[in-house]
Amino acid sequence: MKKTWFILSVLLLLFLSHEIKASPLVMVEAIGIVDGYVGERIGPKIVELRINDADYRFEAEEDEEITDWFGNIPTGLEAYVSAVNDTQLFVSFEGVPSEISDVYIQVTVPDGSIIDLNSGDPIGDLENTPSDQAVYQIGIREPLAVYDRESTVSGHVGEELGRQQVYIRLKDTTCEASMMHHGFPVYNGLIPKVIEILPENIIVVEYSGVPLEEDHSLIHTLLLNEDLKCDQDLEVADREDVRFDINVRSKEVPDDEEVGVEVPVYVMPYTGVECEDAQASFFMRDRWKRREGESGQDGSCEYFCFSKEDLI
Repeated sequence: MKKTWFILSVLLLLFLSHEIKASPLVMVEAIGIVDGYVGERIGPKIVELRINDADYRFEAEEDEEITDWFGNIPTGLEAYVSAVNDTQLFVSFEGVPSEISDVYIQVTVPDGSIIDLNSGDPIGDLENTPSDQAVYQIGIREPLAVYDRESTVSGHVGEELGRQQVYIRLKDTTCEASMMHHGFPVYNGLIPKVIEILPENIIVVEYSGVPLEEDHSLIHTLLLNEDLKCDQDLEVADREDVRFDINVRSKEVPDDEEVGVEVPVYVMPYTGVECEDAQASFFMRDRWKRREGESGQDGSCEYFCFSKEDLI
């Protein structure tokens, strides 16, 4: 009986020693703040991971991607090893976040990335204890320039637009509205130009020109710092009711009665009627369109002059 208890005691000690070794009292601490704004590139932002026991070290390579170590990393960011120094590992966070975040940084160092220097064995997954020393602070930047009111620049492709205005208000009080001497780029055949500065830092931009293509997009405007006396360029915040409305004017096809043309029931060959500006003369069985030109008479059917693009 005593022998049995002795054996059980030894086995219990071996089991406990194994559990202690497999789950050492080693901890990982994260220190650093990853801050920035949604939609804007940030980084590198450095966060330090630190092991609290000198008998262990990190096993990782510089420039190695370790994004999957961070379970709550904001979408759009990636994490890379910046430097490794035994019990310290420096992480570089980079990218363009697409969501706001104001939470503690959570990190799980995977199995094999921390080594026991005494035994040479890797230890299991280790998680940090959440702390206000390591947080994400990703917010939305308050726009420094906005459209002041609803505006639609409308017209038709190939036709003179006429003067139409868009109003921009500067919210950054360190900037000064000006006549924007550096100007704006021509867009789709349209020429934007500042024509007036109103009170409260409102810039009036007038569009003129001949549109080249159909367009129903939002109006995007970039204000250069050289013109605003700012320390940065300002992108005017998009607004759903500030957009282009450029259409293609549809060609009106008059009824045959309106132009006094009877539709022939059969096609007759061309019989020598002379046309001034037509590339060819056509007869159409069920519908045709009269444009400027000369007409001739032959038998019971009347001929008209058409160019190829006049066909319906």
